[in-house]
Amino acid sequence: MSYTTVPLKKAYKLINPGQMVLVSTVSEDKKFNIAPIAWTCPCEIDPPRVILCMDAGHKTFKDLKETGIFTVCIPHISQLKMVKQTGSVSGRDADKFRKFGIATVAGKRSLCRIPEGLIGYLECRVKNINDIEGTAVVVGDVVDAGADTKAFDGERLLAETKGGKAIHHLGGDNFITYADELL
Repeated sequence: MSYTTVPLKKAYKLINPGQMVLVSTVSEDKKFNIAPIAWTCPCEIDPPRVILCMDAGHKTFKDLKETGIFTVCIPHISQLKMVKQTGSVSGRDADKFRKFGIATVAGKRSLCRIPEGLIGYLECRVKNINDIEGTAVVVGDVVDAGADTKAFDGERLLAETKGGKAIHHLGGDNFITYADELL
C-alpha cells in the first residue's frame, strides 16, 4: 500500500462522513432556531443519549445551554436544500423557519419545532456540556423519538431504501447518502 501524508487540519475528514443532522432549539424568549450539525453520535443505549459537537459561539449552542432542551432532526436526502439554507444564515439574524418556509410540527416533550418530512427526530434534554477551547461537546438525554415508517422498521434505519436516505457531509459543498444494498 502507498499512503500520502494528510495535513493534521484535514485528518478529521478521514472519519467525517457521519450523518448530518439539524439541531432545533428555542431561546428563553421563545424564538425558534435550527442549524445543521455534522458531528453527532449516539453515546449510550440505556438511558438513550447523544453527543453533539458545535462551535460554542453559535446561537444554537446559546439556546440549548439556556433552556436545557434541543431536538436532533434527521433530514432525508430530499431535504438537502433545507440543510444548506439553514446553514447559510445565523439564527441571530433571521427566523430560519419563516425565511425558508420550513413547515413544522410541535415536539411532544420540548418546545422545539420539528420540520416535516424528516427521517426521524430525537427530543433531548441537556445532560452535560463541556466547552473545550470554544468547541462545545453537548451530551443529551433522549426523552422522545419518532421516525417515518418508510425509514425505520422498529429495529433499524432502513438505509438501503429510498425512505432511509440520510445526508452525510464530506466538507464544503460535498454531501453523500447511503448505498442501495447491504453487504
